[in-house]
This record gives sequence, structure tokens and C-alpha cells, in this order.
Amino acid sequence: MCGIVGYIGPLAAVDIVLEGLSRLEYRGYDSAGICILDKNSELVPYKKAGKLGILKDYLHGKDLSSHICIGHTRWATHGSATDINAHPHTNKFTSLVHNGIIENASSLKKFLQKEGMSFLSETDSEVFSAIIHRNMLSGLSFFDAVREGFKLLEGNSAFVIMGRDGNEILALRRAAPLVCGMNPKSGELFISSDPYALAGFTENLIFPEDEVLVSLKRKDGVVSMEFFELDGHPSKRFHTRPQKMNYCVVEKGVHQHFMLKEIHEQPTLIRTLLPFYLTGEGRAKVESVKALNPKRLHIVACGTAWHAGLVIRNFIEQYTKIPVTVELAS
Repeated sequence: MCGIVGYIGPLAAVDIVLEGLSRLEYRGYDSAGICILDKNSELVPYKKAGKLGILKDYLHGKDLSSHICIGHTRWATHGSATDINAHPHTNKFTSLVHNGIIENASSLKKFLQKEGMSFLSETDSEVFSAIIHRNMLSGLSFFDAVREGFKLLEGNSAFVIMGRDGNEILALRRAAPLVCGMNPKSGELFISSDPYALAGFTENLIFPEDEVLVSLKRKDGVVSMEFFELDGHPSKRFHTRPQKMNYCVVEKGVHQHFMLKEIHEQPTLIRTLLPFYLTGEGRAKVESVKALNPKRLHIVACGTAWHAGLVIRNFIEQYTKIPVTVELAS
């Protein structure tokens, strides 16, 4: 999955977003980008193919003063890893970052092109950006343009969208991760696709449910976070939990790369998980799986997880005599 980080607050927004994106490098990606609101109230994107370090070098010496910023690390799906295909996708009114797939992007794009909308990238993500742009050109507010536009999309996605007025970030999801944080004392708001990006920045994590529109606002130093259903009415479909994560988990430490780090962490991880599943809260989950009495098991995974699946297949088949297939998710 790609990485998303957004921030509104009194501090240097770009620095905080880049720090958050750095913590998400463990997820893998092939391009990175940010968007700020400059002194002329214009949305200005900066994006580069390649690693985050290339983007940071590109940003060196530029005036990045802004109280609001969104950022993204992309793993290419629709369209190759290029500067143009990198996120955010920015137009006159909004800038957008996206995780997931818009399954009906092709048909929506054809419809929008017939209406005179043009596209710069090969991505499905830009389709939603164009829908919001079209809706706002027709007179809808930023809030309503996003809300109504999302109803047209099919597939699992998370979106974070920054408006040109600079006081608000909107976000919503469907079966894709999204987490928010707020620090009222310092007047800061945070949003990400991964809780690790927010470790140390906020005491509580807030998770909106599917198809809940989140509004992060900051005006005159006062911050607010509100939740809405797609019909525009207030929503209570979100839950809060304390932030207990340590961002060191997503640092490579002394290791050359993340895979090597994960290998060395396995003994500690197993020692931690065994008590949880054998005598702790996880025991009920194990018992519920055993009660299913499966005749066959399918493991679907990518990368390192696929190799782990090949290993566990041998154990499952040897000790339970249940046949197992391991498939590459791609």
C-alpha cells in the first residue's frame, strides 16, 4: 500500500509530512510527493519518481513555508513510476492523494473527457481529482464536491484532499486504512494511512469507518475534527484509541534494509505472540478457527509474506494433514 500523511498546524508542515513519509518507507514505493499552500494561496505540488531522498533533494532551497501540507509515497499500479504519475494530483481548487484502486476509473474518465475535462497522468487517482474539479466548477462547495463525487467511485480506496482555502483537509475511505489525530493544545491536526506515521505526534488515534467523510479544520489557531455520512449528516461511526506505538518500529536501525530487520525481529515477535495466542486474548481467535474444521486452506500474499506462506504451508500440512495452496496476490 502507498503511504499518506497530512498536517495542519502552526509548525513547519512540510517537515512533519516528510518525517511521516520517512516512517512509511518500510511499505515500499517508487515515487513521492507533497503539496503545500504557498503565500499567494496557490496549491503547489512537488513530486518525483524514485526514493524520498530524491524528493528531499529537489525541495532543497525552495520556499516551503506553509501551515498545511499533504504527502504521498506511491507504489505504481495505473501508470508507470514517473514524476507526472506521482501524487498529489493538483488542480485549481484541490490537491489529492490516494491509496487503493478506482475500479470504474476507465468509464468515468471517458465520461469526463466527453465533458471537456483533460488529464495529465495515467493514474486512476486523477479521475477523482477531475470529478471534484468538475463538481466545484458547477458551483458545489469543496465539502459537497468531494461528498457527491465519492458516491460515483467503485473499489476500495482512501483519499486525503486539501482545499485551496487552506483551512481544511477532507478525507474518506472504503476498505482502506485511514487514521486521524488531533492536538488541541498545540492547534495541530494529523492524518495518515498508517498509525506509525503519527507516533509521538498525538496522544489518541481516531479511526473513521467506511464511507465516513472526515473534516479537519484549523482557523485562527482553533482546530476541529468532524465526521459526516455521505448524505452530509453528522456521523458517530468512528472509534478512538490511545496512541501506544513507538516509531522506532519502522526505522531500519543498524540493518541494511527492512527485510533484514524483519528477519532479526522474528524471535522476539514469536516470543511475544505465543503467550497472546496460547493463554491470552488471542486464544479465543485460535479456538474459533479450529471450530471451522476446514478441508482446505488458501494463503494469498505478496513479497516476503508469500515466502512466509510457503514455510507455514509445510507446517500446516505436516501437523494437520490439511492441504494448503499459496498464491501470489498479484
